[in-house]
Amino acid sequence: MYILGFFGLPWMWGVSMYFFWPVVRGKVACEPQLRAYVRRSAAGFMIMSVIALTWCITFMAGGEALFGSFYNDYAISKNEGLSDFFEESGL
Repeated sequence: MYILGFFGLPWMWGVSMYFFWPVVRGKVACEPQLRAYVRRSAAGFMIMSVIALTWCITFMAGGEALFGSFYNDYAISKNEGLSDFFEESGL
């Protein structure tokens, strides 16, 4: 359950940012404490999104040459046969 919460929390920050978007932008008057919490949620979501996107791009672009056997064990495209599609299409 801890791991689920660890990975799910940044997405909850994103949901909070979505619902409180006018507060994030400063267009709605609200309590200063709420504004601080919502802005921290937005910052956390943005930081975690950049980290996750960077990891995904590195894992996809580096592939087996960068990660070795770890890539072979955990790459979904290798396990599902999607890598053949990308190799044949030149992507």
